[in-house]
Amino acid sequence: MRAADARARLQACATAVSSWDAVLRIAVQHQVAPLVLHALGQAGVLPRLPETARATLHHEMLGNIAAKATMRRALTDALAWFAGEAVDV
Repeated sequence: MRAADARARLQACATAVSSWDAVLRIAVQHQVAPLVLHALGQAGVLPRLPETARATLHHEMLGNIAAKATMRRALTDALAWFAGEAVDV
């Protein structure tokens, strides 16, 4: 599917949403809210969303960024420990 076709399809779907609360609940439950935010932004649909929906997606994205930073620090610490023990990883 071409990018323009995907964008048009996403715009049509976003216009047809009857409950953004349901979309957000499902996106958060399946841990894909940052991906939904990105896709809606790429399609130029974000301005059409209710402010609360945009805020929720943004909040979830920030939480995702923080979680990844925490995991990166833990991984860096683990790799440093292995290096200190002369274990090749």
